[in-house]
Amino acid sequence: MSAFAGDITARRRGWLARVDGRTKFLFAFVLLGAVLASKGPSTPALAAGAAAALLVSSRVAAATIIMRLLPAVLIGMALFTAYTFLVGSDPTGHVFGAPTYREGFDLGLLLFCRIVGAAACLLFLVLATPAAELVALARWLRLPATLVELLALAYRFTFLLFEELVRIQEAMQARLAFRRGAPRLRNLGVLAGNLFIRAYERSRRVATAMRARGYAGRPVIDRRWPFSWRDLPALAFLGAVAALFVWRVAEGP
Repeated sequence: MSAFAGDITARRRGWLARVDGRTKFLFAFVLLGAVLASKGPSTPALAAGAAAALLVSSRVAAATIIMRLLPAVLIGMALFTAYTFLVGSDPTGHVFGAPTYREGFDLGLLLFCRIVGAAACLLFLVLATPAAELVALARWLRLPATLVELLALAYRFTFLLFEELVRIQEAMQARLAFRRGAPRLRNLGVLAGNLFIRAYERSRRVATAMRARGYAGRPVIDRRWPFSWRDLPALAFLGAVAALFVWRVAEGP
């Protein structure tokens, strides 16, 4: 179940879990805008550090943050390396005989920091907000109601699909389907086929149950979500941090 650790992390009793989802969304949105608009690498790097520090202060494990940021770091490093060796007109040095360019180095460093900073901003929102609150946030943003409901149902049934997959896999392992020397490709095909059939049957049963409870295709997710005075301190703090980053972008790199 490690694939769903984001929602489990968001539900822990850190202070960010108790902050209104709209406050966290606006903070992440402003921070992301500052990262993308920055002309130097310092602002995206500071944004990534601020997002990580806020998550750690809210009892999110540092290992979880690092693992979630690792794909963005690897992509950024690949782009940084490619720009350093391929972009530019006048070589400024050599690494193992290959020329390096200062223009490519500067641009690659900026892209690397922007990628990691943007990923950290989105990670802040995901790890600090439970899935149910993200769905309510999507309705508050006036996204199409049908799309939001489909996303909510897809999220809910991802867990059921995973449980069904584990159940089928354990049953096949008990019958030595994945023993050494067994035809793995055929067994994987059998597993995928059974999973598809069971998922289809489960969807039919759920649709019948929803119609029996009066569901007629109209969205049932409510958008009403009043602010509370308890959110004001967090709103002021996150707003001050976001304003600081906007000021840094306005002042330059």
